Amino acid sequence: MQKISILILGGYGAVGRHLSGLLLKETNVDVVIAGRHKDKADTFAALLNRDFSGGRASARYADASDEKSLATAFRKVDLVILAATSPMRVKQIARAALAAKCDYLDIL
Repeated sequence: MQKISILILGGYGAVGRHLSGLLLKETNVDVVIAGRHKDKADTFAALLNRDFSGGRASARYADASDEKSLATAFRKVDLVILAATSPMRVKQIARAALAAKCDYLDIL
């Protein structure tokens, strides 16, 4: 069985924090915390790995306004969840997810 990887764009924000904790508690997926501030993503991923066993949280840089960073961040991800308020970037983010051949969900 293949391990599923879910990237949460805006993962260290209020909604992303709650969602990532639920995913790690209730499922066996790997969670990638992504956003414009890699240091915040790293810090939050470390907290998740402290609180949930298995080292299933990691961090990546992703800037919704930069298509190249989205393409890099979405590599080897099964699902991208948009948890950041980026209404003007939705089309660009969805297009990057399609190009990376991963599913996309905008929860806001």
